Amino acid sequence: MKGTAVLQTQNEKVIVLEDINKETFDDWKAQGGYEKACKKTGNIEQVFPVQFTSDVDWAFGY
Repeated sequence: MKGTAVLQTQNEKVIVLEDINKETFDDWKAQGGYEKACKKTGNIEQVFPVQFTSDVDWAFGY
C-alpha cells in the first residue's frame, strides 16, 4: 500500500513524503529513523517517522 508519510527531523522540521510504500515507512520506524545529509551544507541530521496515512483528502487540505 502507498500513502503519505510524515517525518520529523532532529531540528524539529516536518517532512511530508507522498507515494511512499507502507513497508518502507515501517522499516524506517523499526530502525528508529534514518540519517539525511544536506547537499548544501553537508550537515547530517536524524529523521524520525511520525505518521503514515493512505487517506489524505488533498482537495480539502488534510
